[in-house]
Amino acid sequence: MYGNHHSTGALAILGYVHLKKLVITEKYFFLFTKIQFAVTFKEGMDQRQIDAFVPYIKMQCPGIKVI
Repeated sequence: MYGNHHSTGALAILGYVHLKKLVITEKYFFLFTKIQFAVTFKEGMDQRQIDAFVPYIKMQCPGIKVI
């Protein structure tokens, strides 16, 4: 999974195998590993993408804890 740091433009690469927890809030998806996390903003997604996000992450990471 790839992401860009909004202020610096740095590229972050986070392997699905390392994801441990997904926290869902009204505006964000937070993906956690043991030592870092990534934020996905729902604002940039359409409703179809928002609805598909959790099932996709669960498919890629069968043991992930969803909160």
